[in-house]
Amino acid sequence: MYTQNLRLHSLQLCILPPISLVKLPISLVTRLAMASTMFVRFILRKNVRHPDREGTLYCRVTVDKVEALPFATSVKVFSKNWNPGGQVLKGRTESAQLGNNELTRIRNVFEGYRSEYNRDKINFTAAGLVKRYKESTGSRLSLLELFDAFIEERTGLVGTEISATTLGVDRTRRRALAKFLKARGELTLRPESFTLNYCDAYVHWHRVAEHNGHDYAQKSLGAVQQVLLWGVRREILRANPMNGYEFRKGKDKELVFLDTEELGRISYYPFQLQALRSAAWCFVFQCWTGLAYADLCNLRLPRDIERGTDGRRWLRITRQKSTMMDSYECLVPLLPEAERILTLCDQQLPVRSNAKYNVHLKEVAAICGLSVERLTTHIGRKTAGVLLLNAGVRMEVVSKILGHKSIRITEKIYARILDRTIAEDIERVFGTPRTSPLDIAPMRLDRGGAATGTDGVDWTPATPEQWHKAGPAATGDAGFDSMG
Repeated sequence: MYTQNLRLHSLQLCILPPISLVKLPISLVTRLAMASTMFVRFILRKNVRHPDREGTLYCRVTVDKVEALPFATSVKVFSKNWNPGGQVLKGRTESAQLGNNELTRIRNVFEGYRSEYNRDKINFTAAGLVKRYKESTGSRLSLLELFDAFIEERTGLVGTEISATTLGVDRTRRRALAKFLKARGELTLRPESFTLNYCDAYVHWHRVAEHNGHDYAQKSLGAVQQVLLWGVRREILRANPMNGYEFRKGKDKELVFLDTEELGRISYYPFQLQALRSAAWCFVFQCWTGLAYADLCNLRLPRDIERGTDGRRWLRITRQKSTMMDSYECLVPLLPEAERILTLCDQQLPVRSNAKYNVHLKEVAAICGLSVERLTTHIGRKTAGVLLLNAGVRMEVVSKILGHKSIRITEKIYARILDRTIAEDIERVFGTPRTSPLDIAPMRLDRGGAATGTDGVDWTPATPEQWHKAGPAATGDAGFDSMG
């Protein structure tokens, strides 16, 4: 009897309808249909520029097989100390424990978001979750407000750690960023959202919309990174969203300068307008002193003049481009042409604003028959270096006069001029080509325009009869006979 009841009970279990036919509550069916799968994983991005430094862990969120753009966390680790399978930092050090705690916190935040949305029957995406996370854990400041806070702190450092010129550059970079964000309709963009995608867009905007050069665009982006790193140090941000961006160096620019003939045109041309005359005076003074525009503006005479033991007057100034903590003093001789300019302007240079100065220089160039692109405030400084090197001044002395922090900077800028100087020194010692005792080129005879060599002399190779007629001294037959 017991066995029959057991078999009957088993038979009843076997003929139960499948789960798809069971009538479930409507709310449960809806919840199962709307539930989304979410995965949170961390990936290590190595430091490409500095392989010896720690990499950064990025968080990648996936919802229903759709990934959001990974974002940087504050956790840094060497690849040897990261377990990608277990998604944990190896070791029991304090830094490893803090890192693992941070990763756990991030996972829990996203799990909370998922549970909340599923409970409230709200559809969600990976990108939406990441955006909510950044807004909740990031700064309450916008990127422009963070930039303002950065500038406000730097303002108090003028005169002690940075110069007023440096602060002016910071403000210029801030205006450029504001213009970029306004063009995109994102003036309230948060710092955490300025990811690698925004980096590329900002550089592209500078090149295409603003027609700026590659180096200028990269420097502008570097200013944004400086602000973001400052936000991390001040604990306003958890991590730098630009981490991992590779700044690309542009091609080396061709050294542009004026030769002595071109400089002479500007120096002695009788300009009728006082504005053009003043611009020409300032430019020529730059060409003979190597002062940058900022140094020219800060120049105060006779405060910055001292007389040397040789009786010559010298300028002793501090480069304005350097910070106050890392300043560099320049000692510049006042050569005769520079003294002539100071005499013409009554010992006080009529320096205008940078914009007006460059506009007037374009007019000066056009009047003197020069290319307008070749006359800017910075060309004067480059011309000074070339003049000094061509005059035989040693590279280390030129570096000191121009105020370069390292002689390597001078060598890099004036490498081609240095090559020319070396060639001239060799020519001075060993003579011109084809007259030096070290010349082993084939004998050439002038033939009245039969052919032209690289030195501009018309020549053709000598015939065998002419070789023998010239004798052993020219042909080296004696040497060949001895070898035979």
